[in-house]
Amino acid sequence: MGAGQNLEQKIIVYTFGVSGLKEDGIIRIMEDVPVNIKDTVMNTLDIFVEKGKRENAEKVIRNMIREGLPTELISKVLEVSSEYVARIREEFEPRIHE
Repeated sequence: MGAGQNLEQKIIVYTFGVSGLKEDGIIRIMEDVPVNIKDTVMNTLDIFVEKGKRENAEKVIRNMIREGLPTELISKVLEVSSEYVARIREEFEPRIHE
């Protein structure tokens, strides 16, 4: 991936992130995107979707930590690594006690 395409992806991710658009709005926009940049936008949209999934998973993990569930159970239920849960636990638990 060239530097130009990387910059395009960052701009697209930022734009979608701050726009507040719902999925149907983004799809409508995608229908009008010129063919020559549609691949870049679609690849960027995949990144954006993955970021949303990751943020949602982290939110669920924090809620499960707040409820006192052990790392092993959280990782098993959400099908993520126990190291991932432990990292979020380390970042999150100090804030619980503040």
